[in-house]
Amino acid sequence: MKKLLLPFLILISIETFGCSCGTTPFLIKYQRSEFIATAKILKVVQDDKNEDYHDIEIELINVYKGIPINKLKIESALNSSCSFLPPENTTWLIFASKDRKGFLSFGFCSGCEQIDLQFDLVKYSNLNTKYKNSIELKLEALRYLSRSKVSSVNRFSLLTNDYAICSDGLKGFKEKNRFAIYELKVNQDLTISKIKTIKRFNNKELSKKLTSCLENNLKINVNKVKTIQEKTNLVVIYFYYLADEKNPSFITIWDL
Repeated sequence: MKKLLLPFLILISIETFGCSCGTTPFLIKYQRSEFIATAKILKVVQDDKNEDYHDIEIELINVYKGIPINKLKIESALNSSCSFLPPENTTWLIFASKDRKGFLSFGFCSGCEQIDLQFDLVKYSNLNTKYKNSIELKLEALRYLSRSKVSSVNRFSLLTNDYAICSDGLKGFKEKNRFAIYELKVNQDLTISKIKTIKRFNNKELSKKLTSCLENNLKINVNKVKTIQEKTNLVVIYFYYLADEKNPSFITIWDL
């Protein structure tokens, strides 16, 4: 199933924007963003002091992280191959963070997605349904994170070892929940002191195996940094995908 869904995500990127960034999993997008919301873009105006930016006014629908606002900057970069300029009167899932100039902004590589995007069904049969399901999965996870008051910001840009260590072998389980969430308590020396379960999978065997694997295998990558100034938290999210006619069910960090 994963092999079938990845081309679908790549297709969205190519068909919609004409270029692509490195694919980033949901858990990284969530942690690096200071503002996450669904909103309708009401007005888009060129920033007359910064040619690579546009100013936008938005009508908020839901805020999942950060303080409610009605103005943002878009890193539009119109003179680059990856220019990004959402049209007025479109609805978006926005991931925004402070950029290199100190602006709270979002751009092509921020992970934002147009909620009301429509595809040519003559060319791409069933793509609208797949896209809407993908958006709804992210929104469901964001609603849960917001209710749980989990608002980790990975300000030290920490990475762990390969998350696939704890997902590759966990296939074929029947599961009701679409995702599981864990919170890592990280010490200053980058050891993990505790892994807190925020939301577990309903299947007891699946949940036990995943939790045990995380506790025994997950480590912070120390290749670039050896210590941090203070203790911090990291969020880990695994999504569950049903079996299809060719593939068993599986879990992954990727929001497909």
